[in-house]
Amino acid sequence: MFATSAGVIYRPDPVYDFIIVGGGTAGSVLAARLSEKENFRVLLIEAGGEEPWMAGIPLAAPLLQRSRYDWQYLTAPQKRSSEALVDRQSAWPRGKVLGGSGTINYNIHMFGSPHDFQTWESEFGATGWGFPEMKKYSNKAECRRLRPKLFKDQCTASGPSEQQQKSSDGCGEGPVKPGPSGHIRQPQDAVQCYDPPLRVRTSDSPLTEAFLSAGKELGLPVGNLNDDIDYGVMAAQTTVYKGRRWGPTRGYLRPAMGRHNLHVLLHTQVTRLVWDENRAVGVEYVQWDNPRLNGTAYARAEVILSAGAIHTPLILTYSGVGPRDVLKKFNIPEVSSLGGVGGNLQDHLNLPLYVQLQKPVALNPAKLRTISNLWDYFIHGKGDLGRAAIEGVGVMPVAHSQPEVGVILFNMGAVDSHLYSGISNMKLDVKVGLTSLFFLLRLELWKRNRQCGHRLLRSYSLTQSIILLISSSPIPNSC
Repeated sequence: MFATSAGVIYRPDPVYDFIIVGGGTAGSVLAARLSEKENFRVLLIEAGGEEPWMAGIPLAAPLLQRSRYDWQYLTAPQKRSSEALVDRQSAWPRGKVLGGSGTINYNIHMFGSPHDFQTWESEFGATGWGFPEMKKYSNKAECRRLRPKLFKDQCTASGPSEQQQKSSDGCGEGPVKPGPSGHIRQPQDAVQCYDPPLRVRTSDSPLTEAFLSAGKELGLPVGNLNDDIDYGVMAAQTTVYKGRRWGPTRGYLRPAMGRHNLHVLLHTQVTRLVWDENRAVGVEYVQWDNPRLNGTAYARAEVILSAGAIHTPLILTYSGVGPRDVLKKFNIPEVSSLGGVGGNLQDHLNLPLYVQLQKPVALNPAKLRTISNLWDYFIHGKGDLGRAAIEGVGVMPVAHSQPEVGVILFNMGAVDSHLYSGISNMKLDVKVGLTSLFFLLRLELWKRNRQCGHRLLRSYSLTQSIILLISSSPIPNSC
């Protein structure tokens, strides 16, 4: 951004009602929703700054990764893999910017695995986190009608006659009619909103058609993985609207940043929580990575950690909530000994498979740089620059004890070698030219990383990964 936006402050007030740590996807939504109540004073703290104008271009994601808008994590050197990577380390992009990783990623709009949601609820007691319940919120964000398959026998009575439903039972008001197999369609379940916070574009390119046809040939279901099928292939859905990246920051946070009761503090890293016995009542922070620019802010109601899979457990551990041996090693006063903090870290490993095309339908730098393409995009918001590079997505179940395997059709031909090497940390001398589109085969492997203050460890036994502290200081430049 060229100018500071409304709501951005340089020094926070001493006390707020809510303090939200992390201005990524979750933080953007929380800040917008909580500040809807005028009597709630909300502080949102983000370690990075505002999004650059380039972040709005969907195809600019490779230029934002490994830049100052990225934490630029690298895994620890691997002993049994990653031989084609510099120092045997993989790059692991994490957004250090308002919007978090949703500002630097490839815009894929993909709901989680139904099996995962149901497992959390049925096996781990996370009541209300099952797939049908959580899917309501996804549909609400998109202003979509709730699919009838999610509400079988939930709102219907014993007979097929029309009945009046009350809003208290989650079924809305008005007459409903049971459909086949006891499912019901409810017109009133269409969310009453005229400007949905999430905008989703569905790919319709020739490559998408070829991808879906290939899936059909293999006997895989073809449909919408975010709606009517649990596995199979679908045309890619991306958070792109009128040629611009459209995520929670633009859909939720930006419209709320003019509210008098919402303050946004940028370039500020939370180092520790402030405790009143076992209750978090505030945060300690450092601005611009300078230990001299420090301060404390307090919350009357709650401190909410939404700093992501890496920084949330780090903040907890530095605040005295974590494995006892780690707290003892770094002389961190113990608040609560929780061995699971920083553990069970999971991520996917990308395995590219390259394919050469017989027709010039792939995106490439030469196409993107043409005058007509640039004119279409910057004047009319159209053209190749206004689309994400993801054309198709597939999810395939494997053996019962194994995780799902995902396939992504990535449309980018003749990628510059230095650009790709910079993003992936791949050695230039082992890289064969990228000539066309490639698939990213997503395998559920654990990652690890090394950064001043902490380390993410990788486990090839597919059992568990953990985040380990390697310094007593949470500030990167103070080691």
